[in-house]
Amino acid sequence: MFEQEMPEREIDAYWDDFVTTVRPAGPLLVHLLPGDVKVFIREHTQAVRSDVWDKITTHVLSTPVGRRLSASGSDAPVDFWVQYSELCERLLDRSDLPKLELDVASGWGGVDESVAVHAGLAQT
Repeated sequence: MFEQEMPEREIDAYWDDFVTTVRPAGPLLVHLLPGDVKVFIREHTQAVRSDVWDKITTHVLSTPVGRRLSASGSDAPVDFWVQYSELCERLLDRSDLPKLELDVASGWGGVDESVAVHAGLAQT
């Protein structure tokens, strides 16, 4: 919905419906905390996952948001993820669903282990 530039009120309504629908199942949202999103994208996605960065860029530039950002002369793929992250943060702040917050600011290392420990699935 974000990439298609749907109105904020429609995204909010969809999120509210999602929360209402999944709440009875007792979900746990995994919330990745990247710190400075722009730095994170450049250091841990663009550089580390350069094998897929071209595909990500192609996709982003094909969306209404990507075309708007590109037309404005911005670094569209990075700015796309910064704006998307801001939307996600706003929606998570509106939610009362429980969250497992994982600090990924220094990279993806340890994320799988942190989730496994929380879920009681860690190997000892």
